[in-house]
Amino acid sequence: MKRSTLNDVTMWFVAVYVATLPLFLGGNRPLVWVGAMLVMAVFAFAYFIALMIINDRLAIGASSIRIYLLLFGTFMAFQVVQTLPWLPAELTALPDGFPQVGTISIVPNETWLAFARWFSFGGVAFFSLQACANRRRADRFFFLLFCIGLLQAVIGFLLYFQFNDASIIGKKWVYLGSLTGTFINRNTMATFLASGAVLAIGVLTNNILTSGDMRNIRLERLVKAALLPAAAFFLIIVDVSATNSRMGFLVTAIGVTAISIMIATTLKRSLGKGGERPKRRSVWAIVVLGLLVLLAVLSSYGLGTLERLGGIDSSAEVRLNLYKQVVEVILARPLTGFGGGAFASVFPFFHELPVSVDYIWDKAHNSYLALWSEYGLVFGTIPILIVGLATWQMARTLRSRPAVSSMAAIAVIILAAVHALVDFSLEIQGYTVYFVAIVSCGLVRTFPAARSEKSR
Repeated sequence: MKRSTLNDVTMWFVAVYVATLPLFLGGNRPLVWVGAMLVMAVFAFAYFIALMIINDRLAIGASSIRIYLLLFGTFMAFQVVQTLPWLPAELTALPDGFPQVGTISIVPNETWLAFARWFSFGGVAFFSLQACANRRRADRFFFLLFCIGLLQAVIGFLLYFQFNDASIIGKKWVYLGSLTGTFINRNTMATFLASGAVLAIGVLTNNILTSGDMRNIRLERLVKAALLPAAAFFLIIVDVSATNSRMGFLVTAIGVTAISIMIATTLKRSLGKGGERPKRRSVWAIVVLGLLVLLAVLSSYGLGTLERLGGIDSSAEVRLNLYKQVVEVILARPLTGFGGGAFASVFPFFHELPVSVDYIWDKAHNSYLALWSEYGLVFGTIPILIVGLATWQMARTLRSRPAVSSMAAIAVIILAAVHALVDFSLEIQGYTVYFVAIVSCGLVRTFPAARSEKSR
């Protein structure tokens, strides 16, 4: 076995892993979290044993990603610390009214489950980087990620339109009248679809850029290259409209606009004259048509979304009152937080009117506040730093080494970061592994090891 064969297997493993998790109600179940961690751990063990047998090294070595390993390792270690019972009383003491459990985390079992989720995220990132070190394999992986988005769109379309608004396990019990696909929450489904829309534009662009001299290309070849991603984009936008998610449609527009602008501006500098000029015109056509399709589908299929826009003022007031109380949670323990996965257990101690008492607030509806409430202001910022560093690294290399996968990754980061301000899509494992795989596929092109990797 060669390392190229091993990383081919790795690519398919990650693709199947990312495609499968959302099928279990979005992967938002404790049994799924533990099972996914065990599967990842077994694969990691087998991968490194195979690497030892063939006596080869990692395609993307630790030295290339040392800052990411340091940050992520520190974050994972702190989660373990949150569960330790022999820490100083100053660290484990809780505010008045809380049961004193003797650990930083008020629910250590939930923190271990959070650890399992983060282990899976780290595994997806690490093995995506290894698989994508080879450029041709990276392009295949990027296409597979697009297919995963399309798969979710097809399943969502069938469940909603063909099977009378059903869930993947049968009759729905929440979000009736809204497309949710394999997820429970329509907003998470919308974020997943928005990411798929970005990848559809990326695949379409890649097909045009690799089509050869546009002056001599045959019409049927161009249609074949454009048909699948264009049809997928249209289906995804129809699905986003059917979710009735206001922020979902907004972040879809943001993501589509972001990648369109990056493609139009970055590739304009890299494409030459002659046969490349029609490619520039084709890229601009993607930008214009993508936005037109977005508006056309919203006006035709997004009546539910348009109707819900009228309730933005009242929803904003509810969220602001909620966020004020979540800030109180953060300030009660700004250094250590209350433990990974502890928000649902800690918030009832701070919950009061005017935030409705008729609703169970098990999520902060803001992923940044959720991180700080569970891990504190220092350690809770580490995941944000990791994503921010990846964004900066990809953006910095776009001018000299433009890659559509990097542009798509940046666009997905932007749309997910905006949605995270008012919702919790990044806290649902089925979407987060998809997000991590997309970002890793775009990030890998910035590493020297990947740029020198040819066939291995």
